Amino acid sequence: RASQREELLGIARFAQEFGFRPVIEGCEEGWTVADELGRAGAYAILTPRRRMPKEEQLVRAGGSSIENAARLHQSGVQIAVRPDSTTIDFVGTAGRDLLALPVEAGFAVRGGLSDAAALAAMTIVPARVLGIDHRVGSLEVGKDCDAIVTDGDVLHYQTFVQYAVVDGKLVYDKEKEIYFAHIRPRPKKPVAEPSAPAAEPLPAEKTEEKAEGGEGDAKSEDEKDEGEKKSEEEKPADEKDSEKEAEGGL
Repeated sequence: RASQREELLGIARFAQEFGFRPVIEGCEEGWTVADELGRAGAYAILTPRRRMPKEEQLVRAGGSSIENAARLHQSGVQIAVRPDSTTIDFVGTAGRDLLALPVEAGFAVRGGLSDAAALAAMTIVPARVLGIDHRVGSLEVGKDCDAIVTDGDVLHYQTFVQYAVVDGKLVYDKEKEIYFAHIRPRPKKPVAEPSAPAAEPLPAEKTEEKAEGGEGDAKSEDEKDEGEKKSEEEKPADEKDSEKEAEGGL
């Protein structure tokens, strides 16, 4: 761990001389020697909200700066972020310490770090520091399925993690956590109502249908009588006379 300019400068020069990449935790005054650290290929593990005052007797630039992460990143330093404490307390905070990591990254964004670099500082860069980036740190084919689902920008302080998946298994659901479930609960999915069966016709409607059917039968009988009458008229005269003679004989 190193914080002050002289310490950081010595580490950068030592690493360049012996050809290794240093991993430096703290690095509060890193912005004052960012170019040297970049040439050394250093990793910097920062807590952006941590403040370090400048020593009064110094005439050079010093102390912490909100632009620390941005300047180091611009100089080629790989940035990772961590909260000031990894412990969880339940004294009036209801476990909100779990959300401290993205708050630290968001503070670095306020100092000029890009959103993409801030996201990498919470994911792939820490994996590189630990030498496990071949397994975790990004969503790629062949890597462990570790992911979170949020209800907004992960760098916004009001965003909540809704789901967490580790190695392909759901390990966290906000709606099932007693400390978070009551805060902005997820909207319930609408339940589709079953379609109502077709209504039975009223008795009056049935009577009307029956009456309409009777009228149709009467019409068909009339049409039949008219057809028979017409066929009688169309018969030849000799057939009509023979029919009359037959009727007279009866």
